[in-house]
Amino acid sequence: METSEYRFFSDFDSGNLAEVEEVSVNEDEIHEAEFQVWTKPDCFQTEFQAGNTGTWFYFGMEGGQPGALIKFNIMNIGRQTSLFSQGMKPVYLVTSESDEWKRIDDDPIVTSVEDGCVLSFMFRNPKNTQKETFLALTYPYKFEELQETLDKIEESFNCCSGAFKQMQTEDKTDIYFHRETVIKSLENRNLDLLTITDMNGLQEELEDDLLDLFPDETNRRPHMFDKKEIVFVSSRVHPGETCASYVMKGFINFLLRKDDVQATKLREKYVFKIVPMLNPDGVANGHYRNDTRGVNLNRVYGNPTKEHSPTIFAAKKTYRLLSLFEPK
Repeated sequence: METSEYRFFSDFDSGNLAEVEEVSVNEDEIHEAEFQVWTKPDCFQTEFQAGNTGTWFYFGMEGGQPGALIKFNIMNIGRQTSLFSQGMKPVYLVTSESDEWKRIDDDPIVTSVEDGCVLSFMFRNPKNTQKETFLALTYPYKFEELQETLDKIEESFNCCSGAFKQMQTEDKTDIYFHRETVIKSLENRNLDLLTITDMNGLQEELEDDLLDLFPDETNRRPHMFDKKEIVFVSSRVHPGETCASYVMKGFINFLLRKDDVQATKLREKYVFKIVPMLNPDGVANGHYRNDTRGVNLNRVYGNPTKEHSPTIFAAKKTYRLLSLFEPK
């Protein structure tokens, strides 16, 4: 999308931008440019789209006058007055200056309209306008970012994929880490399941396979552990609640601290089963609440199906199996 001087885009993981319209600026205004922005509602332009509001926005921009003060009006933000009443602000990333996201300086203005709200805020264009700048509702956490993080962790703990006799020689307090794909999403993305504990109670026996789950036959199931209770933790069923992924990332990092006394005690006593992202399709598509069929996955735990809600189907089936394991 291009205006007279600016280019806007959202063709990336978690991106969301439907339309941009440049607005003429009066001489008495303090800003030099102004844009009305519309976000894509979940399942935009499909049979599953419900309504015309879309709270999540995440887009990039290039061009314009260096240092210009720009006013953005997000026209269809949804009924989110309370969301910004306690100091929450949109965030930005200027790639020419930093690799860290920051909150905008001034408080945004939220104006109630008939079917939602308009969110207005100011942003100063960077000095280098040839490189990409990004704006978002709040700190993004992409599906790609999760995969990159898990790849690095898995690489650093490849010792856990060895033969049982070799693993028996490891120190009992050494960390046991296992990653596997439980199922593929409707758009063929991984639903990851992590197992984190230590070598105490390690058994040669592996966990059972489950019908319709764990499609990667080259990746063995994790080992069983004696006299350990299981803690099951999941996250990110609603794509727009990115804070959940940051909490989960911190939790995983904490459990993997080798020299942390508390983490060591927890690994000794428990086996942690972690599903970091329950709605990978919704996240990748830049949705706020639903999956690609317009479903709030929190509402399908009662009777999920592999055909319509595979990630919840798999998570529930895995949880039920784990609940049968009792410390001996």
